[in-house]
Amino acid sequence: MIYFLPSFCFLSEKIRFEGNAMAMPTEGTDSLNIKLEKTKDDKTKVIVYCELMVEYIDNNLDTAFMFLNPALQLAEKIKWDEGIARVKIEGGRLFWRKGSFETALKYHNDALSYFINQEDKNSIAELITFIGQDYADWGKYQEALEYFVKADSIYRLNGNENKLAGIYLLYSFIYQSQGDYTEALKVNYKALKIYEANGDKYGAAVSLMNIADSYKSLGNYQDALKSYFNGVKVFENNNDKFNLASTYSSIAEVYKLKGNFEEALKYNSKTLAIAKGVNNGYLIATATQSIGEVYFQQQNYKEALGYFITSAESYRSVSDYLDLSLILSKVGLCQVKLGNFEDAKKHLDEAYSIAQTLDSRLTYTAYYQGMELLDSATGNWQGAYKNHKEYISNRDSSINLENTKKILQQQIQYASDKKDALLKAEQDKKDAVQKVFRYSMLAGALTLLVLLIVVYNRYQIKTKTNAKLQDAYDNLQKTQLQLVQQEKMASLGALTAGIAHEIKNPLNFVNNYSEVSHELIDEFLESKDEKEKVEIAQILKQNLEKIAEQGKRADSIVKNMLKHSRTGSSEKQLTDINLICDEYLDLAFHGMRASTLGFRCELVKNLDPNLPKVNCIGQDISRVILNLINNAFDEVYECDHLGLKGGESYQPTISIKTAVSSPHTNKAGVKYVTIAVGDNGRGVPDYVRQRIFEPFFTTKPTGKGTGLGLSLSYEIIESHGGKIDIDSKEGEGTNFIISLPC
Repeated sequence: MIYFLPSFCFLSEKIRFEGNAMAMPTEGTDSLNIKLEKTKDDKTKVIVYCELMVEYIDNNLDTAFMFLNPALQLAEKIKWDEGIARVKIEGGRLFWRKGSFETALKYHNDALSYFINQEDKNSIAELITFIGQDYADWGKYQEALEYFVKADSIYRLNGNENKLAGIYLLYSFIYQSQGDYTEALKVNYKALKIYEANGDKYGAAVSLMNIADSYKSLGNYQDALKSYFNGVKVFENNNDKFNLASTYSSIAEVYKLKGNFEEALKYNSKTLAIAKGVNNGYLIATATQSIGEVYFQQQNYKEALGYFITSAESYRSVSDYLDLSLILSKVGLCQVKLGNFEDAKKHLDEAYSIAQTLDSRLTYTAYYQGMELLDSATGNWQGAYKNHKEYISNRDSSINLENTKKILQQQIQYASDKKDALLKAEQDKKDAVQKVFRYSMLAGALTLLVLLIVVYNRYQIKTKTNAKLQDAYDNLQKTQLQLVQQEKMASLGALTAGIAHEIKNPLNFVNNYSEVSHELIDEFLESKDEKEKVEIAQILKQNLEKIAEQGKRADSIVKNMLKHSRTGSSEKQLTDINLICDEYLDLAFHGMRASTLGFRCELVKNLDPNLPKVNCIGQDISRVILNLINNAFDEVYECDHLGLKGGESYQPTISIKTAVSSPHTNKAGVKYVTIAVGDNGRGVPDYVRQRIFEPFFTTKPTGKGTGLGLSLSYEIIESHGGKIDIDSKEGEGTNFIISLPC
């Protein structure tokens, strides 16, 4: 189970009326109830009803719902259209919190229609954000992202930094839901920077909670706990029970991951106590699931099953289908462990049925993992193998090839052990034969005859055994080759999925900015204020620049994809290495800037003007150079963005240098063209340097690299009669040096 703080809730949980805008909070519940009893003005009563819904939404959802129908009926009775829209905003938030996303969307879209007619841009932006949140929690991430981008554009236009920071947190929710924790960290740090600059301690606390979630997912438990406990103080001071309970749940998860089950149960119990106190189905579901996870990890499957079933019932009650699918797969796992195979199949089938309605690979990953275990337990090895492959291919962000290699190693070890056992048995038989032979010498000719018969039989057995061993060995080699080929195909599949994802992002931005620009043109034509026209024109220009930038990004992705799809069977030609280095350094730099916000880097080119041309396959050498440059960019960006080296004084720098080696450096007197790609990052540790050119070895997080780039580069350079070396010192930087004969 992956836990996410509902940290984007603070964006809108305190909505009030001030004229035509959404305003900030008011009195407590006691004061509001007194005010409701005393007021005689119907419009004021509608407003107070809405304020009571806001006050109770986190603490007692059932009580909050008690005010919805009276508010809506009163607003409709007095025919107050704005009041109806305001009530539907709050009602939509109640249904969102309950998990009834279709109803929440209906309420919010009704309210949006009113504010569009009123041209109330602030309220439109808020409602677009709410609709995006409805889709996000529903698991429909593409629809959610489209609405967040629209809200992003409006907040940038209005210069509302705090709301923009809130959008960054919503982007973070999407990234975390897809398992992309590195991107989630980026946008959360952007939000944190805005909140700290504006002195918003609560917003900063929520950002830190999201950052802690990413640290937890990446295995950095110390920093995660530090951030969580800081958040506890803030949420206690603000009486924010929802986020406090969620933070306790996350703390428990960290302790569970560290193996401290006592502390994990302690903080999960705190979460459950708060959840029951506010009667919040979602919190009850997550708390009982977390407790079940602890017992599951302790292999107390019977106790875990009870909590998982309770959790599933709670998720079902709030219509949280994504988490319901995940927990049903967990119920299936428990039942497999307990030998209840029929019930396990039933729950896993229901998990799969729900997963088909969602836009998340997490649910499929959990389902196939459960089915693999079920098929293994029931002896369906073919089904287990099939489900294992599906589990691997659906696992979040990319394929973990290390697991495939471990399976291969286990199979090889199994075959080796089996072969040793057969050889030992054969040796035991030989010893027995020798013993019989010694006794036969004493027994005379008759015993000798018997011995000869036994030896002959043993010879036949040995011949047959050796033949079987050879067959087993041949089958093992075939299996090994098949698995290696499967790993290669899996890597290609992951790369293809990544390319499709990368193309989809710029196209989404182009579509959304085009839509916003179309609306701005209408505003431009209708406006009579010259100053407003100038402002709109400037925004249109910025949008067109964004559209062009994203279009170029998509074009670059397609071109690179076509280059990498070629087989590399081209003939060698005399190639200008300087031209390749110059073009691909600029290409990679602009691509990085287009795809990574805030990227900065100084480029240093030192290309030998007298460099001779090299007889090589140009596209293959280009691929190697581009791979080294992109790796260097990733390294200096992490150092700069995450403050891993030098702090604010750090200046990311990438260099590329070409030269001709002296003919005296080798016995044959052959000249070499050298290409050096360097960075001023953290350097490469010795243990990494020893394995850096191995296939599938990578230090990048899951989803960010297959471990094939450098190994393929090594093969390409070797096939050209050259070599590739690494020169690196920890803390000083890294140089990759290519040598090609000329």
